Formats: sequence, structure tokens, C-alpha cells
Amino acid sequence: MVMGSLTRGRVRGSRVLLILMTWLVFTARADTAVGGRVAGAVFGLTNMYEIHLHFTATDWEALTPREPVERWGPIRPGEPGRATEPGRQEREYPWSVVRFEAGGEVMTNVAVRFKGNSSYAMSRAGWKRPMRLDFNRGAKGRVWLGAEELSLNNNVNDATQFREALAYEVYRRSGVPAPRTAFAKVRLSIEGEVTNHLAGVYTLVEVVEADFLKTHFKTAKGLLVKPERLRGLEYLGDDWSAYVARYDPKTDAKAEDTARFMALTRLIAEAGDAEFRQKLGGFLDLPGFLRFVAMTAWLGNYDSFVGNGHNYYLFQPRAGGVGTTFIPWDLNEAFGGHPGVGPRSRQSEFSILRPQAAPNRLIERVLAQSDWAKAYRQEVERLQAGVCETNQLIGLASQLADVVRPAMAGSSPLVEAAFRRVALGEADIGPARRGEEPRADFGRSGLGPPRGMDPARGEDGTLAGWIQARWQNVDGELAGTRTPVIPVLGPGLGGPGGPRGPRRPGEPRLGGPGGLVPPPRP
Repeated sequence: MVMGSLTRGRVRGSRVLLILMTWLVFTARADTAVGGRVAGAVFGLTNMYEIHLHFTATDWEALTPREPVERWGPIRPGEPGRATEPGRQEREYPWSVVRFEAGGEVMTNVAVRFKGNSSYAMSRAGWKRPMRLDFNRGAKGRVWLGAEELSLNNNVNDATQFREALAYEVYRRSGVPAPRTAFAKVRLSIEGEVTNHLAGVYTLVEVVEADFLKTHFKTAKGLLVKPERLRGLEYLGDDWSAYVARYDPKTDAKAEDTARFMALTRLIAEAGDAEFRQKLGGFLDLPGFLRFVAMTAWLGNYDSFVGNGHNYYLFQPRAGGVGTTFIPWDLNEAFGGHPGVGPRSRQSEFSILRPQAAPNRLIERVLAQSDWAKAYRQEVERLQAGVCETNQLIGLASQLADVVRPAMAGSSPLVEAAFRRVALGEADIGPARRGEEPRADFGRSGLGPPRGMDPARGEDGTLAGWIQARWQNVDGELAGTRTPVIPVLGPGLGGPGGPRGPRRPGEPRLGGPGGLVPPPRP
């Protein structure tokens, strides 16, 4: 079964039905009133916009990232499980302004900056760079279709251009609070550089801020943090100042909020089993946590909490309600796309019952409890029979492929061929044939990744094929008929000797020459 046949079979005979479904989805998600306005009316799974961004030469130049700065500092001797290296550095993206045009509406002096890690690094030699727009910054109360802010993700390492939108939708349908999305065909005009240049298809992602929190938790009061390169909610002591750089609070941190959060991390790190079982539910939304981990592992999303220890938010409501809740973020490497743990086909084989790809004390302690492990397994079974069931998930992907396909017009032959091969399941054609070098001019003047890099390079199959393989492998692991692959991350990349892939149980824990994989924590 390939994406192309499914797409053609479903869509050609049901254009009217798809339009109706799109309208229903759009209206259903645009009816949340916040502060007397419709919040997030821009979002809808199949919404596609045309956006034109106009920069002066000065404003474009102002976006240039500042020199990397040391954000976290070196690891202190004896600190366990850190995913960062000593003196890790991070780019700083300054804000600038842009003239924003969409659907006949024009806004001047809209705040904009670049964003991202790998998505920026892969695109900085080209025009299709990831951005953050803030309509409210410097113009209080200004919104575009109900959104104060938007994350414009450039899909630079995704031949389908819609994996991220698909992953967010699957999280939401599974019951995990997750941002909404839409699509946009983005054009750029930069004084002295390009005029009306087609940058390509972007995914518009809802920003996790006050409106999002009010929608999902009925309050924005509490502590919102975005941990970075931490494994398992590490305990850093009883002084909140030690947490600020690593947990990166996004809301004003009240003493009662920070004390409660530090108590959670201490419980995970130091409590005995009896105390851990008794008290964890008072701090953490445990059912939501199990659902979040199961969904993250099913999607093979290892650039996340189950792997690198980042790309998620935690929200702790101030009083009453649910406990601390996990919110997914930055899903561009979902569906087996994180290069640090091996090729996509291999990632479809990863264990879902032992989901973490690195030491993660919270996951380990929770799944060590037999009843909680049973509840986790039930979550996985629910996904298998529901939103992740092969026909359902491939059908949803086919809808998105049909939305994105018209917007690929005008793309470089390389990008369009990669889309047709990976998203639609068509045979290798044109410049996307394996082993053929891409066009030399693809970098700065074309669409997508820099220096002519094929957006499908490293893709070893279609998206539909990956989904089918993942379902079958999870099903086999649940039935006990196959031995799952244990994912390995961090030092398992091999050190100076080069990359190290995942291992099966019983395989030696050697990485490349000079690299060792530490055994998992008991």
C-alpha cells in the first residue's frame, strides 16, 4: 500500500466531502473566545494560507543571530544524566520587524526573529528559514485571525512537508494537550536580494502561551517551563536560581509554584518507592504522562523527552485541577526522523514498552511499578486500535498530502520529486533519485535545505511504509512475537569514532572507537 494510491482513491471521488470536513474542522477549532475575541481562528488541520513577508535590507540584516553564548555552563562533577556537553553554546536570535501581507490584509512593523536549532542550521544558506512572528509585540492587542504569535516552521528536513502537522494532530486526538497547526505558502521580498520569492511550504504552529493554557487548563496562572537537555526532570537542589537556566520558565515564577515544582523533582530523585507511589499523583498528571510517553514513543520522536531531554513544555496550574502536565513541542523529527538514533526504518523497530533512549529516572521509576506499567501498556494498546491504527493514520496523512500537493507548484524539481516519492509513494524520479547529486543552484536561490541538500536524503522509504512498519512492530512487541530494538542516544552516538546505532537486547554496548554506551539505570 502506498500513499499515492490511497490519496488518489480517497480524494478524487470525494472533493466536496473533503471541503466540508475542512470547513467543519476549521469552525470547530475557531470558537474558543479569549478576552472577547476568537482565539486561534487561523488554525485548522487542512488550512492553507498565502503569506508574503516584506523586509527592508536593514531589517533583514538585523535578524542575523548573535555570536553563540554559553547558556548553561559546564557540567558540575558528579552530575548524573546530563545530555549537554561542557560549556554548551546556543544561538541568540534578535528581533526585527517585517511587513506582513496575507489575504489582502497588511500589517506593518510585525515583530519577527529566526528560531530553531537544526531547522535553522540546515537552512541558513538559503531563504527558507524558520521564524517566529509576534503580532502583539510593540502593538498591544493586535492579532492575525485570532493569533497573537505564530511559529513558522520550515519543514526543511521533511520531504512530505506535513509530518509535524500530522504528529501534533495525532497527539491531540490521543488526548494530549498539543498546539494546533495550519499551513502557509510563504513568499519573501528582501530589499536588494529577492522579490516575491517563493520560499516554500511552512507549518504554522500555535504558540504555547496564555491563550493555549486557558483553552486546555481553564487558567494561565501557574508555572510554565520549557526544559532543555535534561533527562527525567532532574533535581537541582532547593534554590530556584539553579533551575532558571535549565528549566527556562516562561511565566512569572511565584514562590509557591517554584517550591511545588522543586518538590516534584526531589520526589523523583530521592524518595523511596513507597513515598514515590503515594505522592507522585499529587504533583503529576500521571494518566496524562503515560499517554504522552506512549504517543511520543509510538511516533519515534526521540528529539524529545524520551531522548535528548528537550522539545516539550511542562505546565503546573497554580491551585487545584490536574497536576503538572507534559505538552509536546517541535515535532519536525517525529515518525523516526531523529538522525542521532539511526535511520528511519530502524526507528520503526524501537521498543515502545521500554520507550526511553537515554537514562530517564521519571520514566524508569513509573514503569517499574507493575500497575502503572500495566496502565501504560493499555495506553499503547488504545493507540494501536485507535488513532495510530494503520488505515486511520495513513488516511489522515493522505488528506494532508492532498492539501500540500497544490502548494508544491513552483518548488524546485528536487523538492517536488522528494515530496512525490516520500509523501505520495511514487517511484524515484528526476533529481531525487538516490545517488544523483542535486542541482548546484538549489541552495540560496532554490527552496528548502542549503547547499543543494536533498530534503529526502536519509529517507529509506515512504511515510505510509513507515507507519505500517511501526504498527506491525509495536503489535509484535505487545504480542511477544518479536524482540524490539532498544534505542540508544547520547554517548551511544559513538564519541570520536562516529555514530552508533541502536542495539538489540544482549548486543554489546560499544559505540564507535572511543565511544561507550552506559548501561541503562536499574
